[in-house]
Amino acid sequence: MEAATFQPRLRVLLVCAGNTCRSPMAQAFLAEAAAREGLPVAFESAGVNAASGCPASETAVSVLREMGLDVSTHRSRCLPDDLGEFDLILTMTRSQKALVGLVAGEGARVFTLKGFAGLGEEDIPDPIGSSPAEYRKLAEELRSLVPPVLGRIKRILWGEEDESCA
Repeated sequence: MEAATFQPRLRVLLVCAGNTCRSPMAQAFLAEAAAREGLPVAFESAGVNAASGCPASETAVSVLREMGLDVSTHRSRCLPDDLGEFDLILTMTRSQKALVGLVAGEGARVFTLKGFAGLGEEDIPDPIGSSPAEYRKLAEELRSLVPPVLGRIKRILWGEEDESCA
């Protein structure tokens, strides 16, 4: 008997600038937690200014390794042509939300990550070029967003909330 292929019920795209720090880190935290809970959700990431094929920053890789997560095989990518294939798009900043909203068009489900978590529209700062301590601070912030983000995703999956709700 063949093993069942994972079929996500919800596809989520996480977006930052270069797709080498924030969005792959958020993707790692959310994907690990969703898998642990058996949620049928696929997390991907991309960057609004990304050069395709670049690895995650060395500091992001080492900080996440300290936390038990591996992003060493991550390769950056630009925003996909068809953003409509995603059920949710979560950005790191308000300006990325505005840009992705323009590109995705009317009806797109685009939120800032903090906004989707119910924590206001505050930007998540880009750590590129910062110290390992700043990356650790970012990692802790992203990890703290996992419970409220997954809580809302569960409500969407269970039909308690429509993903188009702001």
